[in-house]
Amino acid sequence: QILELGKKMSGKYPESKLDELITKYFDSDSLGLISEFENIKQFIISELSKAKYVIWVAVAWFTDKDLANLLYKKAKQGVNIQILLNDDEINSTLKVKLKEHFEIYFTPSDDKYKKLMHNKFCIIDLEKVIHGSYNWTNKAQYNNETISIIDSRLEAKKFADQFLKIKQGLKARIL
Repeated sequence: QILELGKKMSGKYPESKLDELITKYFDSDSLGLISEFENIKQFIISELSKAKYVIWVAVAWFTDKDLANLLYKKAKQGVNIQILLNDDEINSTLKVKLKEHFEIYFTPSDDKYKKLMHNKFCIIDLEKVIHGSYNWTNKAQYNNETISIIDSRLEAKKFADQFLKIKQGLKARIL
């Protein structure tokens, strides 16, 4: 309803920021969306390198040392790094190192009645989202995979809400 009202008011107050806000937050043509199918790891590295404040990662599996090292560098620059991972054999190779340097939350893999945490998304500075089929593993760069990079505060908020929901669920389980 707000969007429809805003569209009706569009152009009526040229000195206001209404038109700019409608375009920025509601016009689907202005959604900054890039989809990639090749060289995905390089796109992820490029986007992570731009982070200034926050990188929240929710991936089922994480074995790529290059991505882990980049997160370590970003953490040293003061970027808040939080990671959600499955607690399973695949993640065991980097598990100890990741726990040493980052705020990590592991979803249990021993409960056959719980859903598998199968997400593959990353939130950067609460303004940008990377998501798709690409796990952050060494093998993923040789698979047929996809990612999309969405430059939208509204979409980033949706993913951040989901990240926090999963994280809170894990904390509640621990208590």
